[in-house]
This record gives sequence, C-alpha cells and structure tokens, in this order.
Amino acid sequence: MAYIHRPADAPEGLLTNLPEIAAIMGSSDSTEASIFRIFQTHEWQAAPTAFDEAMSEGMFLNVIFDQINEKAYEQLDNAVLYEENDLWVVEEDYTDEIDYILTHPEYAAPVMSGVESSIDYSDLNDEWTGFVVQMQPHHWETLAALLSKTDVLSRLDAIARSVYVPSSQLIDEINGFAQDSIGDIVIDPYGDIPEVEEEDFDSLSQLMTWAAEKMMLEN
Repeated sequence: MAYIHRPADAPEGLLTNLPEIAAIMGSSDSTEASIFRIFQTHEWQAAPTAFDEAMSEGMFLNVIFDQINEKAYEQLDNAVLYEENDLWVVEEDYTDEIDYILTHPEYAAPVMSGVESSIDYSDLNDEWTGFVVQMQPHHWETLAALLSKTDVLSRLDAIARSVYVPSSQLIDEINGFAQDSIGDIVIDPYGDIPEVEEEDFDSLSQLMTWAAEKMMLEN
C-alpha cells in the first residue's frame, strides 16, 4: 500500500503518521473513509447534518465518531475528532495525512464517486487520472454547470446548498484537484460568473463524456 509510505519529498514534520491514520480510516469503502471524505470537502469541520449521506439505516453519527476516536487512541494515543461550537472538527495535526491518503490514486480510485474498482483509467493519462479520482458527484455537477454556460450561478448555488458548502468552495476544490494533478487551475474564479479556462474547455468536455460513459456521474 503505497499511501502508507511517507514520500521522500514530504516537508519536514508532515505526513509522519500515515500508517496510523490509514489504520483508523480502514478500507476506502468503509464508513470511516466516507466520514473523512465529507470532512475533506468541508475543510475539516462540519455540522452533524453534513454526514447524513454517510449514515446507513440504524447507524448513529456519535457512535461512529466514538469508534473512530477509539481507533485513534489505539494508534496515536490521541483523538482525531472533537466537537467545537456545534461543529465536528478534525484535529489539525492529522489533516495532511488524511488528505494525502484520500487523494492517493491507489486508495481513492476504487470508490471515488461511488464507482466500482473495475473502472478502467487506461485511456486517460496520469495527470487526468489524478484529477478524476478526486472528483465527487457534486464536483462533476459543478463542472457540467460551468461547461453548459447556462444559468450557471443558480445551478452552482443549488449544488452548493445540497452539500452544505459555499459555491466558491466547489470551484476552489476542483481547481485544487487540477493544481495537484495537472499543475494548473482549470476554472477562472474571478469574474462575475466563474468560467472554465478556454484552453481547458475541450479537454474537460471530453472528460465529462468519459465520466458519463464510466457511470461516474449521479443520475
């Protein structure tokens, strides 16, 4: 499992607890992993209602959080989740490890956007593969709204409200995925209406078609 090994170029003091955090998170299709993906989307703090999508019938959020912290005490002698001002928060010391694992292709690819591990990425280059494995369904919806150039702001607002984040955060997250994978942003966020960068429009349109064919998009 490559994602538990600290990269040689990691800055000093960062990514020092990858094996422990991986043990706490479990497999990429676990409830714990789903919880941490929601935290990642919400910049590491979120209201309890943000986790409804990760809860199956008969599951209780406080019980899951207690289980995560029990594992954390076993692995790290410390909790990774705590409650503050009616929000649940991830301990800052561990956010780099969690983010690294969630976005590592070996960990992320099997379940990203609810897709099975049989997805074939061979028709994408490494850069775009690194981009798509980080995209969740609401990111694809955001990208579709931008590419359509139709009623963009209201569509973005509706998507943002459905995942309890500002619409600007959706743009920032997609640009962050692109920056990490292809080395540049793909959305210009500074105009009155965010726009896909002209030089990336065709590539992202083709990528949307690819994702639809792979059933990575929600119906």
